[in-house]
Amino acid sequence: MYRLKTCVSSGPVRTLASLFLALAAIIPLAAQPADFTTIDYPGAVHTGVRKINDSGDIVGYFIDSSNASHGFLLSGGRFTEIKYPGAANLQVNGINNRGDMVGMYNTGSGARGFLLRQGEFTTLECPGSDSFQANAINSNGEVAGWVNVAGIPAKGAVWNRGVCTLGEYAPGNPRRTMTMYWGINDEGAAVGHFRTNGGDSHGVLYRNGTFTRHTPGGGGWANHQGVNNAGDIVGGLTDAYGQNRAYLLHNGRYTVYDFPGAASTGADGINSSGQVIGNYTISGITHGYLARVQLAGPAPPVLTVDDDGGDCPGAISTIQEAVRRAVPGATIRVCPGIYYGAVEIKGPEKDGVKLIAAGAQDEVVLQGDYSELSGFHLMNVTGVLVRGFTVRDFGAAATTATVFGSGNLIHLENADYNGIEYNRLINGDMMGVMIDNSIGNVIEHNTAFVTNSGLTNCGIHMQGKRSAANSIRNNMTYGNKMAGIMIRDAGPDNWVLNNTVLDNGRYGIDVQNTETIWIEGNRVSNGRGPWGTAPFARDVMGVGLGINLLNVNKATLRDNRARGNTGVDLNWDGKGTNTFNANACENSEPAGVCAR
Repeated sequence: MYRLKTCVSSGPVRTLASLFLALAAIIPLAAQPADFTTIDYPGAVHTGVRKINDSGDIVGYFIDSSNASHGFLLSGGRFTEIKYPGAANLQVNGINNRGDMVGMYNTGSGARGFLLRQGEFTTLECPGSDSFQANAINSNGEVAGWVNVAGIPAKGAVWNRGVCTLGEYAPGNPRRTMTMYWGINDEGAAVGHFRTNGGDSHGVLYRNGTFTRHTPGGGGWANHQGVNNAGDIVGGLTDAYGQNRAYLLHNGRYTVYDFPGAASTGADGINSSGQVIGNYTISGITHGYLARVQLAGPAPPVLTVDDDGGDCPGAISTIQEAVRRAVPGATIRVCPGIYYGAVEIKGPEKDGVKLIAAGAQDEVVLQGDYSELSGFHLMNVTGVLVRGFTVRDFGAAATTATVFGSGNLIHLENADYNGIEYNRLINGDMMGVMIDNSIGNVIEHNTAFVTNSGLTNCGIHMQGKRSAANSIRNNMTYGNKMAGIMIRDAGPDNWVLNNTVLDNGRYGIDVQNTETIWIEGNRVSNGRGPWGTAPFARDVMGVGLGINLLNVNKATLRDNRARGNTGVDLNWDGKGTNTFNANACENSEPAGVCAR
């Protein structure tokens, strides 16, 4: 027979209290997360559940002692093994309200999708693809999954009576994204995730020809797995601390929960009555579960800031005061105005705070006077968002003819999984954005430029061996008198993607003393050597290097365009095992690197 075990969770489910209290501030936890019933197939060494229909029928797979995979249906408290003739391994992934099932089987010649309807198997194929993975089926017979096509990442696919409709999030970068569907409801709304070469993964909803991206706060990855007819979505995320957790997304709010004592928890399916199924792992063994999840409490507050009260009457007058009052996860909306002085965002008690400029470009300004080191200073925080500000004129020590200055318009110091986006960074001495010993941050769609000839500046700078898995993408840096993007003595697995780097000084993109970095799709041109008041050696004045690699190992340079730099477009000291692929430049050192 089968084995069902019930576990009721009525309080904290982790012993590392301080760690998870900080996390709870970022992503809301249910007060009483869930009532769980464990699902184990008899005699199995691994049980995985996949989907549940409105009658409570559950499908999934189990692995036996010989490591073979078998499909199952759990209905009315009884397991039935699902067998495909001649298949070595089988997995049932989806079931609809009519009892139709879909999944994958392997006959030794490759994996194939199948439909099981009224006892009859049909192989599912999408023309032009190597294979179609069938993950879910709705009551109309539409099957959601993904296809593999040789030479490109996976694409989401919906199969309907032999016709496949393919979709991919961010189709402008097909080589850089992969899209997979895991669930579909009777409306035809498909959910899944997309993942980029930058290593990040986000939930995605595809409905009526339109994609919507969903990202829980607090950093990390998220994958949508199932959706019901009410539009509730379940899935799994990897949070900022590397913990795998389950979530329920209802009316725009995430409720994140864990199976008590489990090393990891995920959610895979939800039916119209709100029953959720998923999997958890304890001591290396995976089990299925059935649960009802209590929704999280009210959303964190929104605080409004206005410097003079003209645009937003009754608002707080300074950004720093709003940060002081903000609870974890709060949103701070900053109305048009000029706000003077540094803003400090420090400590776990400010995790998940979102600072959003509520005005057009250059209407919301954080203004310095070169007496303070940084504009926005994020320190020991996780999940903070800074969006849409103009930040200018910060830096506590000005550059002279013999000494570099110091200062940062936005400074991330031991700050992980934060977002810095759509900001304009002007006239800072020295860094526009400084990433200092920080992990997993996304720096995107910012503009960094300097017009003050007396300053020395890097648009975006990264340093510190702890600085790993950061993504610098889709930014514009120009007119910076030292470098557009500079990465020195940093940790591994950082990404520099699709940036426009123009008219900078000594370097366009400079990478030194770093291992395992991807530099892809950037446009780097017209570097003309350092200028302004700066202590550069005479022999480098007027010499601009487009992309510069010194003492770098395991770097991948792909699809970059570097032209018009006064020194060389691509400069490499020859050290390390690095990959150059499909780059275009006018000259390089050593010669021929561009054409590799």
